[in-house]
Amino acid sequence: MCMMDSECAEGSYCAAGVCTPRLPPGGACTINNACASGFCADGVCCDQACNGQCEACDVADDAGACTAVTGPPRNGRATCATDGSACGGAC
Repeated sequence: MCMMDSECAEGSYCAAGVCTPRLPPGGACTINNACASGFCADGVCCDQACNGQCEACDVADDAGACTAVTGPPRNGRATCATDGSACGGAC
C-alpha cells in the first residue's frame, strides 16, 4: 500500500494506493508518473515530451517514439497557422 510515489521501490509509482511498475515506451498511460521515461503523450509512454504540433507518440509501428507526422495536427493539438501556401494549416 502507498500514498505517494516516494513510498514505492525505484522503477515503480503509486497508483490507486498500490505500488505499480512504471511502463516502457508504448505502454498505455494517462499520467507521466506511469512511464519509466516520465512522459505520457498521446495516451502512450513516450521517449520525450512530444507535444509539438507536427509530432505524435502513438504512430502505428512506432508507438513510444516521438515521430514527425503529416496532415492535420493530432490528438487535440492546435491547427497550424496558415501562411497562404498550399500546405497552410497542416503539418
